[in-house]
Order: sequence, then C-alpha cells, then structure tokens
Amino acid sequence: MRDKDDKASQQPDPGATVFDDGATVIHESGSGDSTEFYDTAVDAQSIFEQPTSAALSEQLMVGQRIKDRFEIVALLGRGGMGSVYKALDLRKQEARDRQPFVALKSLNEDFARHPQALIALQREARKSQSLAHPNIVTVYDFDRADDRVYMTMEYLRGRPLDRVIASQNESGMPKDQALPLIRNMCAALTYAHSQHIAHADLKPANVFVTDKGAKILDFGIARAVADIGSGGEQTVFDPSELGALTPAYASLEMLNGAEPEPLDDVYALGCIVYELFTGRHPFGKQRADEAAHARLRPARPAALTRREWRALEKALAFKREQRLESVEALQAAFEPRSPWLLWGGAAVLVAIAGVGWLSLQQGQEIAKIDGERLRQTVMRETRIDLARQDLLDALGAPELSQSWIDARAEQASRFYASAPESDSQLSLTWSEIASDWLSSLAEKLDRWKQLDAESPQPVEETLRTDIKLLKAWLQSPLAAPAVSDDYQSITLGLSHIESEMAALVEQRKAELAARAAAEEAAKRERQQQRQAEAAAAERRRQQQAARAAAAAKQQKIDGLVQSLRSELDCNQNALNARYQDWQSLMTLQSSAAQQSANRLQDRLLACLGQLEKRSTSGARSFLEASLQYWPGFQRLASWRIDACADARAGAGIARSRCRDSWQGGRGPELVALPALDGQRFLLARFETSIAEFNEYCRQQSACQPATGSDRYPITGRSVAEYRAYLAWLSEKSGFVYRLPTLAEWRLAHPEDRGEPDPNRNCVFEGLGIRKGGRPVSVRSGKASHWGTINSLGNAAEPVRRGGEWLAVGGSHSDPLERCLPDMRQAWDGSPNELIGLRPLRELR
Repeated sequence: MRDKDDKASQQPDPGATVFDDGATVIHESGSGDSTEFYDTAVDAQSIFEQPTSAALSEQLMVGQRIKDRFEIVALLGRGGMGSVYKALDLRKQEARDRQPFVALKSLNEDFARHPQALIALQREARKSQSLAHPNIVTVYDFDRADDRVYMTMEYLRGRPLDRVIASQNESGMPKDQALPLIRNMCAALTYAHSQHIAHADLKPANVFVTDKGAKILDFGIARAVADIGSGGEQTVFDPSELGALTPAYASLEMLNGAEPEPLDDVYALGCIVYELFTGRHPFGKQRADEAAHARLRPARPAALTRREWRALEKALAFKREQRLESVEALQAAFEPRSPWLLWGGAAVLVAIAGVGWLSLQQGQEIAKIDGERLRQTVMRETRIDLARQDLLDALGAPELSQSWIDARAEQASRFYASAPESDSQLSLTWSEIASDWLSSLAEKLDRWKQLDAESPQPVEETLRTDIKLLKAWLQSPLAAPAVSDDYQSITLGLSHIESEMAALVEQRKAELAARAAAEEAAKRERQQQRQAEAAAAERRRQQQAARAAAAAKQQKIDGLVQSLRSELDCNQNALNARYQDWQSLMTLQSSAAQQSANRLQDRLLACLGQLEKRSTSGARSFLEASLQYWPGFQRLASWRIDACADARAGAGIARSRCRDSWQGGRGPELVALPALDGQRFLLARFETSIAEFNEYCRQQSACQPATGSDRYPITGRSVAEYRAYLAWLSEKSGFVYRLPTLAEWRLAHPEDRGEPDPNRNCVFEGLGIRKGGRPVSVRSGKASHWGTINSLGNAAEPVRRGGEWLAVGGSHSDPLERCLPDMRQAWDGSPNELIGLRPLRELR
C-alpha cells in the first residue's frame, strides 16, 4: 500500500458517525468540523493525540479486506479496546444494497490477548444481537480473521446526545423536541428490560440522535438481570472488571459494586431527562454517593408539570427501594392525559349502537352485547377517574386545619368505596403533605427552644394543636401504614418531636425551679440581715443563730462537695442528680463549687473516654447532655468525639471501617486492627490516591500537584512530603495520623498461606494473562485479612523501623512471587516512583 493510502487510513472519516468501544467515543459532525474525542472512562472531553507507531502498526489500511468481505474505507476512531473503521460490505454492494457500509470494531493486539476482553466483545455482540429494536443500535456479527478479532455493526449518521445537549448552552431543550427523544429511550430500555438485560452504563454519550430518532449504543457492558436458560454466564465473566461504569450516571448501588438491575437504568435515564430540560446534570456531575452524602436535591425544571416532576424526581432517588418502579412509569408521566373520558364512554355507546344497527340490517346471528352493562362500566370508571382527579386537585392546596383534614378524609372514603383499595399517586401526595407538615413542626420546635424559660409560650400551644392535626392526617384513609416506609418514617419523626417537647417542658420547669430557689435563698439572707441590724438588743442570740446556720450550711456544703468528688456513674440519667448537687452548691457557696469543677470535669471526661469505646453515638449523647448542664466547662466543650473509637477489627463486621470528617472534607477510609502491645490503631483501607494528595496540595499550596489518573496511588514523593500530608490530616481531623512502624504494618498483613494471590498488581504473565508493570486503581483488588485493599503490590509502602525507613510489600514492578508481607527494602526517604503511602491513625 502506498504512503498516501497509509496516511489516509490513520485519519478519522469525514462522514458523520459515532461509536463507543467502552473507552473512547469519536464524533464527526459531517459539516466540516474537526473530529472530537470523549474519554468516557473519566467523563471528560479531550482532543485525542496522534497514534504512536506501535498503534499504527496494528491498524488496518484503507483498501485492506477482511475475510474477502469487508473492505476498509476509513478510520473512524480509536479507543482502549482498539479501532473502529468504516467498511464496505462487498456482499451488500453486490446485492446493490442502498446502505452497503458497516462499522467494524477491531480489538488491538494487547487487548485481544486479554481473555476477558475477548469474552467482553463476544458477549457484546451476542447480547446486542438479541436486542432487535429500532431504538437500539444493530449489531450484525462477531468473527475472527487470523489473529484479529472484530465485530460489525450498524453504520450511523447524526450526533451523540451529549453534544446535542451541549449545543443548547445550558438553556435546556424545548419540550416538543425533548419528548420524542424520551419516548425513544424509554422504548429501547423497556424492550431491553423485558429481555432481562440492563444497560448498566447509560449516559448521553451512549445515546445517538439521527434524523429518525434516538438509538442507544453499547449494550456491550450490560448483564442479564436473571440467568435464563443454560450457560450460567455470571460465573464465567463479570464485565465490571473492565471498568465499564460512568460515575456521574451510575446509581448508588452500582458504585457500591452491586449487580445491575433495571432500576439502575431508571436512575441514569432520570439524569439524562433532567439534562434535556435544563442543560445541566441534576447533581452537577457528582457521584450518587457524594450527592447523597451532601443531601443534594435538584431544582424542578420550569418546563415540567407537577405530575412530570414527581415522576422524574422519584427516578432520581438515590436508593433503589425509593426509586420509580420502572422506565414505563417514567414514560407514562410524560404522556398526555385526556380529560375527555366521558366522551370516550359516549363513543363506545355510539359504536355499540352502530354494531346493533348493522346486525339488524344484515340479519346475521351475532353475539349480543349487553349495552347497558358496558355503559354502566364506562360510566363507573369515568366517575372513579374524575373523583381521583378531584381529590388530587384538592390535595394540591393543603391546609393544616381540622376542617380541611375531615373534608379530605370524607372525600377519600367516598373515593375508595368505589375505587381500588390503594392508589400510588394518592399515597405519594399524602406522604408529601405529611412530610411538609412534619418539617413545619420541627421548625416551630426549634423556635421554641430559642425562647427564654420565663417568656410567654404561645408556640407550645400551636405545636400541640398541629401535632393533634398531623395525627389525624395519619389516620386518613389516604395513609397506607401496612406497606408505606414513608408512613413509618413520619410516625417516628412525630414521636421524636413529642419526646423533645416533653424533655423541653421538664427542662424549663427545672430552670424555673432553680431560679425560684436561688431567689428564695437570697431573700432569706436579706431578711436575716435586716433583723440583725434592727434588733441590736438581741445581737447575741442572732450571732448564735447565725453560727448555727453557718455550721449547718457548711455541713451541707461538705456533703455536696463530697458527692461531687465521688466516682461518677457513667449513665446519662445520673447527670441530673449530679447537676442538682452542683446547683445547690453554687447557691450555697460558689467558691466551693468552682473548686470542685476540675474534679467533676475529670470524671465527665473519663466517662466519655469509656463510652466512646463502646458506642460513639452513646458518647455523643452523653457529651451533649453534660454540656446542657455545664456549658461553662471548657475542657468538656473542647472534647471531640472520636468517630472511630468503637471500631472493631475484623473484615466484614459492622464496625470494622470508619473515617474522620471535617467541614468541607473528610479523611481516608480506615479499617480497625487488633491491639499491638495494648495500643489500638487504624490503617487506611486504600493506598493514598493522587486525587487525595492533590486535594492537600491545592488547599495548602505546599506542594506541586501530581499528574496522572486520580485513581492511581501517589508515588514519587519524599518522606518529608508524606509526613507533611499526614500532619495536615492530623490538623484537620484533630487526631494523630502518621506512618506505621514495621511491627504495626506487619500486624496488618498476616503470613500468606499457599500460592501467592494472583489478584495482586505485581508482574505476572501466563495463561494469556499479563499483570503488573504499571499501577492500577487504589480501589481495585480483593481485601486482605483485615480489610485493606492493594496491601501487597501496586505501590510499595513506607514504614519506620527504629531510626530507618523501609519500603515494604513490593510494587507493580516486582514479580508476583516477591510480593509478600516480608518483602522489604531500605529507603533513604528521597522521591521514588515505586513507593506510595498508606496512613496509620492512632486511637485515643
């Protein structure tokens, strides 16, 4: 082949097409614009670089034929799996097919040697072939030519949906343009789900808009929802091992490694529909777990009706059990509802009359239709639907009053007398109203808490009235306590508010009683003083009485001081009695109370240390109760609850993991380890990633951010930089982070038994599998005995032994047989591209 042809084969085709091979999407607009490339693995746009000479050596040349059938016309694009070409199907050309071109996806040499990659492409072809639908890209065949594995599919013209959305300049798409695309996507996913296949990586880049509508691409990473028939493919290959997941559109369950379900596609489709109407991702491209943690809630798009927004908002629920039940339900919300049901019933009656007339005219013996019964059925269904709409309209303007609630209860009773026993839309509306009223109650309670104990309390009466009304709403026929999680949540919330009210009433009573006691004591002292000044003649008697009173007072003070200095029962219920002693001592002699403050404060802090080892929530409750009684205790106020204090060693148990958090950030995920010489400590579950280290660099401006994938481990930094990063974590969290000693690190990595685990990222080649040679994501791999990931291999980890530094555990450049817990080498502390970081966190 001439040089001219060689160069032509290396450039993207000037035709307009899109394909996605799981790593790179290539789009050509067809109007003379330059080719753009999108890396879906990181969900960011970038200009694709020129291919290397090694890559060019694997490429097919223009004019080259595959199996004497497909002639290469042009290169469409390249990705992690290989290259995609525009090819002429010679058989179609011979048959004078008007569409003789196909897209041909060819695996590159390195990827083709990976056995699971070969399975991935074969699985993609097989599953895509089973999805014969006008809104799903058509896959023709999967084959091998010599050492080259390839797949042929439908050749498309148009634009990917992410570019269509971007062209709207964040203003959103007009509704009349968006609805046909939504119908196309819903139709494709509904069909796929009926075939027990979930897409599992739905995103705008995998939706292609042609002049005939939208098509969904790349069902190659989809997995069957149920194992149907023979084959049992789940145990043979898991496509998630190839990283086929886009975080911004992946559901919370997918991010946590759960098997994909149609409900995961519902979440991704909800994100896409929201972008269609707003031009923006509903959570700013944040992952579902991060958005859930931040309690983000998207704003309602202006173009949507309340019915449409309710369905879309439920499709965006983070948890499966709260998510919209299906794609069909989302599509139904965007379909128009006809208000002319009565006309439909009339039309049926006219049709019945017409059939009767025709039968009379023709004289045929046909089945007689009971027109009256059919008319009654149509009228009954029409009345039910109109009653439902009337009830929904009435619920649209809720009013927290007994008359409104009684009216709705009577209206709902009439509706359910002739309608089904449950109605999901009415139950959802009931739940929304109840939740709004519960939030209003919580706000009123907060306002009451801010008032002084002696101030007028009109809020209390209002609260009690509103609680009574909400309880009446809980008894409404619209409630569904047997099946509704919302009902249980609202009843628990109401119970919590009532408990807080009762506690607040008792607290206010105690405050008023204490003030009254103090005023009474002061009044007595003033009265005694006046009597002593007025009755000089009785001074001796008064002095004797004063000495007796002083002795009694001192005896009481001594008793109270002894009580305050005694051991404290670390029970929250015992605090009130100790507080009463404190108040009494303050009334009798504030100096004695101040002298007892340090001892009492020591007792409270000792209790906190004991409680947080058993339960951090119990310690937090004890601390909050203590500060309510003694807000002036500075050491008590500065105590910081250790969220990891009750962590227990053992991978898989409920409290084996924890992490510190602070305003605007959080520390690494930690796993608990058994005590060493009586000292408990925690170790980072993952190696420190480039993203985590760069966050420290950006906030502190103390180092140069690292380059490379955010998921890879940070390496190539000196021990001084690592220790500065750990000091930053200590400052932010309030707890000590440091590098582990060799003994601590060795405790976290028990001796291996049997053959070395091939899951480690160390150099290994055999059976068609090649591992090692470069880093992998810090989150990949199986957990060790105590729950750490990538504890051996990937990046060596620094530890301290006496006065020297060691790098232990081996790295991705070491042979698999050397990636052992006892693998160690001396390190002088200078930057080394093979040495990373795994922090240790001390426990108080």
